[in-house]
Amino acid sequence: MSQTITAVFDNVGTPLFEMGKGTWPDIMFHGFYGFMEPLLGWEPTYDDKGFPIRTVGVACHAPLVATGWEWELPAKGGGTVTMDGKKLETFDQADLSDPDNQGVMRVFLRDDIDFYRAIDGNLVNIGNLTAEDVAWSMNDAGAENVNSTNSNSSQAYEYYKPWRAIDTYTVEAPARAFRSDGLQDATSMCQDAIWMQSKTLYDELGSTFGVPHGSGPFVVHEWLPAERIEAEARVDHWRKNAQFDRLVFVQANEAQQRSAMLQTGAADIAQASIQDVGRLEKDGFMFHEGLDSINGNFFYFAGNLWSFAYPPGSKLKDLDMSGDPVIRPGFIPTDKHPWIGDPRVECIGIDRSDPAIQDTPGAGCKMENFEFTFDGFESRFTPESIGFDHNDTDRFSYETPSMLKAKAFRKALIYSMDRELIASAVTGGYGGAVYGGAYPGMPFHQLDPEYQDRWAYEFDPELARKFLAESGVEPGFRFEFFCSQGNGTSLEVCEAVVGQWKENLDLDPFIDSTQYSSRRPT
Repeated sequence: MSQTITAVFDNVGTPLFEMGKGTWPDIMFHGFYGFMEPLLGWEPTYDDKGFPIRTVGVACHAPLVATGWEWELPAKGGGTVTMDGKKLETFDQADLSDPDNQGVMRVFLRDDIDFYRAIDGNLVNIGNLTAEDVAWSMNDAGAENVNSTNSNSSQAYEYYKPWRAIDTYTVEAPARAFRSDGLQDATSMCQDAIWMQSKTLYDELGSTFGVPHGSGPFVVHEWLPAERIEAEARVDHWRKNAQFDRLVFVQANEAQQRSAMLQTGAADIAQASIQDVGRLEKDGFMFHEGLDSINGNFFYFAGNLWSFAYPPGSKLKDLDMSGDPVIRPGFIPTDKHPWIGDPRVECIGIDRSDPAIQDTPGAGCKMENFEFTFDGFESRFTPESIGFDHNDTDRFSYETPSMLKAKAFRKALIYSMDRELIASAVTGGYGGAVYGGAYPGMPFHQLDPEYQDRWAYEFDPELARKFLAESGVEPGFRFEFFCSQGNGTSLEVCEAVVGQWKENLDLDPFIDSTQYSSRRPT
């Protein structure tokens, strides 16, 4: 008897079967749904409280497509030293002082993995996965393709020079900058990853962007963007075959609809709102234990991009940009964006309320030897322009009035949030306040022994209002809060946060809850 499993999520994404064009979060689904595979898997690893550890450097080194890897590094005193890539047992003998000689990594692959695709309703074996496919996947994702939009393109480029096959099942990559967990960070099952794609299929078609294929246990028959995926289970997968025949993913944007589909039998698996978990458990549904881990909801004070020169070692292929001037499009320290501070000394006193510069990179400030034009995508500097950074104290200061006011506004927002109240009201007992840990920035959760109380910005509305006054932002200030959907962010938490900013600070924030992928890259 044929059996179909139906899962309903808030986002099923778009088919992006070409690594150079894979944007987050959609690119994650290609691997997490079982269509494609990375080089490494998750090694079951737990902390002292029994929670799973998912950090790439600790737990993401299990053999998968790759059986292992090794490093050949320059040795102290000359020559090279070769070591296991996971154990690095002789790393103390290596000499990485030369930035142009960071060693070579070799990855060893299984020889029994095949790519499949669906053609006219049939599953078709399109060939063995080889070192050529791995090299193509990593290079296309960013090691060689500088135009890649892959969410791991920075890892692919920063860690490795172009990959190449040295035999059928061995691939190697010279390092741009040695990183012990670089392979785990770039292509493992622990997070968004570079998945392995078929070089042969690309050569045949010219592009595999919208052509579902992969080496995973499921093969896509149809993928309707932001709507539905129909997939079939393979019966000859190298690792493990599913105990059912077909897998269907359905997108339902509303959490209430997803829970209802589970209760009515329209779905077997549902990404329910955390508020519904307790009620669903009482009805006999099981909460998957893999979700019982710290995964906080965070917001970013975007735009505080205080780099005005490329750092040493900034190279793009043969172009050395070290020290060249730079200004990021998101650096807009105007009254419209009061959380963005401006450390440029020469820009003290400019009119940040001018309507003409509210969305202008650099806030329209004219600086000596730092002149640029902006075409909507990137800045172009005059030949006389000179980059600078925080070491140039005549041009850069963390204590400018703009920096201090922006910091005060950020603190006002933070101190006006009652995280404990939000946790109790929104998470239904399945969540708690997070003052650190599980991304971004602070690595320690408040329950960890390393955590220090001075890092906790606990609810203090009176202090929040004091900081708001210091910021110069007036009551009623209206601003957008981007609460992206389709990437695990809780809309309920966002709504509670916005409500507290309104109540405690008399501000007027509004939520943009569009799908994250619709604004990626931003």
